[in-house]
Amino acid sequence: MLNLDTIDLSHNKLSGEIPKSLEKLQHIQVLDLSFNLLEGEIPSGGNFANLSTETFLGNYALCGAPKFHVPLCLDKTKRQSKSNAARVIADCAIGGSALLVIVCTLIGISCYRKRGLLKRSDDTERLQGITLPVSTKADVYSYGILLLEVFTGRKPTDEQFDGDFSLRQWVAEAFPVAISDVIDSHLLNESNTIPTERSAAMNELLVMIMEIGLSSSNVSPNERMDMKEELSFMTNQLTGHLPKDVGHFLPNLQLLAMTESPRYAVLPRILVPCWTQLRRLYLHQNMLTNVPGNRELSILTSFTNCRLLEEVDLSQNLLNSILPASASVGNLTTTLWNLELNSNQIEGTIPLALANLTKLIASGLSSNKIKGLIPLNVGQMHSLQVLLLDNNALEGLIPLSIYQLVRMYVFYFQHNMLFGSISSSINNLTSLQLLNLSSNNLSSTLPPGLCELKGLLDLYLQDNSFTGRLPSCLGNFATIVDMDISLNKLSGELPISLSKLQMLGYLNLSHNTFDGHIPQQLDHMVNIEFLDLSHNKLSGEIPKSLEKLQHIQALELSFNLLEGEIPSGGKFANLSAESLLGNYALCGPPKFHVPLCLDKTKRQSKSNVARVIAACAIGGSALLVIFCTLIGISCYRKRGLSKRPDDIERLRGITLPVE
Repeated sequence: MLNLDTIDLSHNKLSGEIPKSLEKLQHIQVLDLSFNLLEGEIPSGGNFANLSTETFLGNYALCGAPKFHVPLCLDKTKRQSKSNAARVIADCAIGGSALLVIVCTLIGISCYRKRGLLKRSDDTERLQGITLPVSTKADVYSYGILLLEVFTGRKPTDEQFDGDFSLRQWVAEAFPVAISDVIDSHLLNESNTIPTERSAAMNELLVMIMEIGLSSSNVSPNERMDMKEELSFMTNQLTGHLPKDVGHFLPNLQLLAMTESPRYAVLPRILVPCWTQLRRLYLHQNMLTNVPGNRELSILTSFTNCRLLEEVDLSQNLLNSILPASASVGNLTTTLWNLELNSNQIEGTIPLALANLTKLIASGLSSNKIKGLIPLNVGQMHSLQVLLLDNNALEGLIPLSIYQLVRMYVFYFQHNMLFGSISSSINNLTSLQLLNLSSNNLSSTLPPGLCELKGLLDLYLQDNSFTGRLPSCLGNFATIVDMDISLNKLSGELPISLSKLQMLGYLNLSHNTFDGHIPQQLDHMVNIEFLDLSHNKLSGEIPKSLEKLQHIQALELSFNLLEGEIPSGGKFANLSAESLLGNYALCGPPKFHVPLCLDKTKRQSKSNVARVIAACAIGGSALLVIFCTLIGISCYRKRGLSKRPDDIERLRGITLPVE
């Protein structure tokens, strides 16, 4: 594919290394491999030298040039040594905390594996930035042996291990009482502590880690602990609080991941200041609280010492504070590209200084109690691609500067109190893929510029007060999958251009005032699974072409003004009465709770009877009208079109006026 100029493989589950053969693509201008499971070294030749960070975003096992915001790759000589992983674990062990040892064991082994020291299965799963092997028995065995190697400093092939006497057996004989006899003395000596500081607690930690190694490397595969059990074992051992002086023990720490542990209460006052090398901090889904007595979220200001910090995730904790209003917040670091503070009961307003984080690519403040206006200077964050402000109490207009964020592809503002209109300048956001403005107080018409977002995948505008017609240009959304514009005040006919949305799987236009007929061409939406047109003023017959919708799972047409026969083919056979409720002129099978439909012959005969009566009426005599009516009904009954014997009797007793 020598002439290829654009490749987009983002947001998939591609694994393995990036082929160096891609360096040969001389004409490539756009290459997007973000949000996959890629690993190894990023190629440096060809046009790779011109690529940006966004190309590789979300591939947490890649290494390469610093400009890509990934770790440096170690050379082959360094990859042959396990001492770096051991030193990371040793540094962690100094703190004497089960949490630190276990987390840093994972970090050390993760680094060990990322540098090519352990072959990884193609199947991987992400645990907050640490890629762990899937729990196949063979891979768990390798993981167990690796633990024993790292902590003993011995190899299974060493001369002392001969015949039936293996590395595992050597450790097992010392376990648990004499476990310190088999631990690598160099590892302990490098910890910068004196023997008296290594307490019984340290021994317990070593016992716990060796227990994992022994269990994972059991001779019988059926008796080995699988990876899920190991992770559960390690996380369930975490108790107590983080030491107040934990920062002093880990001066070179680059990554800390502590998640889903409900036992930690307070973020230590000096958790971060000592970690000048820290790049990634994952502390989400815990029960962390702010420093007592501090109304502001103090940990944010402490990040000013972390000049290399790239990612911070403190989501789903109990921080219950306000964002610092000082200018220092905007000067946290020049390298920070991801800041997540979702679901923390954060109150107050968004400080203007936050917009000074011009390198920020993703920012999450959703599901908090933030109020006030969206900062007018948000447009300064020109690198921003993901902005999550949903489920707060924000109010006011959407700032015009937001439409300057041309790299934005996720825009979540739902469940706030925003009002006003969507600016026509939204057409600047050509990279936008996910737009959610639902459940606000937005009004006015939908701007035509919305249709220029041709890469849009999800559009949620429901539960607002939008008026006017549905733009006919919505057919430009060639890639859209979900669209919900229900619960608004839109009117007019449904545009035929909706039929062009062949990738659409979910369409909800209910609870508006759309009128006219349902377009026959909607059968061209070949991937539609959910279609809701209920609670409108749609009239006419239900198009039989809708029978061709093979993937439809839910079709809601209730409470309209539809009439005629309900189609019976395709998925209509599986519909319930609720799908068509409130359309009083429909007919069809009894299961829909509607009258039976007359066949064409009967409908034609009824038409003939009507013509007879109409002809009689031309004479202008009441007697003639009644007489012809009786004749018409008689003919109608003779043809078997009426099953009621007393039709004529109903006319008896009518007193005619005397002329």
